[in-house]
Amino acid sequence: MRKICVFFAVLLAAVLSGCANTPEYLTSNDWIFCTDCNETIHFGSGGEFSYYCACGSPVGDSDLYDSYSFDENTGEVRLKPEGESFTVLRHDENRLLIDFGDRVKEFYNAGNDLLTCVSPQTGYDCDNRTAGYSSYVQIVGMKESLLVTAPAGYDGDDPEYRRLMMESETSDVAYSEWTLTLKDGEADSVYRDITEKEAAQIIDEGCGTAFIWYSHEGRIYKVMFFGSTQYY
Repeated sequence: MRKICVFFAVLLAAVLSGCANTPEYLTSNDWIFCTDCNETIHFGSGGEFSYYCACGSPVGDSDLYDSYSFDENTGEVRLKPEGESFTVLRHDENRLLIDFGDRVKEFYNAGNDLLTCVSPQTGYDCDNRTAGYSSYVQIVGMKESLLVTAPAGYDGDDPEYRRLMMESETSDVAYSEWTLTLKDGEADSVYRDITEKEAAQIIDEGCGTAFIWYSHEGRIYKVMFFGSTQYY
């Protein structure tokens, strides 16, 4: 009987230790990636996992897995039954950056009422300009090798939004601009590469809505400003 008690004591300690290694920021709320069909990723406090789009379908092969483990030292999330893994590159209470290997995506805390997804208009992107983008944001500042970003739809007059801002390091950023005009059911699309100076002017004018791409190191390497006008 004593051996059995010791066994269960060790097992209980292992279970509790495993739960303690799962940080609260992962499990406190679901996380949303903003796209034409928003994607939700769920990390349960008991190790449950799911990843699905707004239509209810699984994202990729995520339906093959129903649980996960987390390595706090490396940021690696390993899915179970044994299979894929991905890495948390950066996080705070509102934003979560994940490297899936083939793509880096930024998720927003679904429990924060200020973080309403503004869906990008990728349906008009006939040239795949937005392919593989990491996040759809409002760039509110630029200084040296840093870009200050907030979720698209950011309200600069509301002080509550300020805590949603985040500074991100950059790495040889390629800047461009895509403008879209919609009239009588027709779409006129114009794309051009721009300089860093032009990018700074766009941001200063408060027109910094953009698609951004993160590297596997968590640095922004590509920015495409986006603007649209619709005539009725």
